[in-house]
Amino acid sequence: MFQTGYKYHFITALVFVLAGTALLLKPSIVKLPEDTATILAVLIMVWGIFRGINGYFLYKKSKRSEDSPN
Repeated sequence: MFQTGYKYHFITALVFVLAGTALLLKPSIVKLPEDTATILAVLIMVWGIFRGINGYFLYKKSKRSEDSPN
């Protein structure tokens, strides 16, 4: 089974936050009304933040397993 690590989560978090920021700054990128594009941009950025938090927790988990004496 494919398991994603913390680096994958950090990279995707960065991609989503940057995409949301680009959409927020230039809503004409998508063919949607401006208010809908703003809502979409915020949702994409929130998803990116969520991915970043998941990456942080995976990072802490991997450090705990590396530091364990077992």
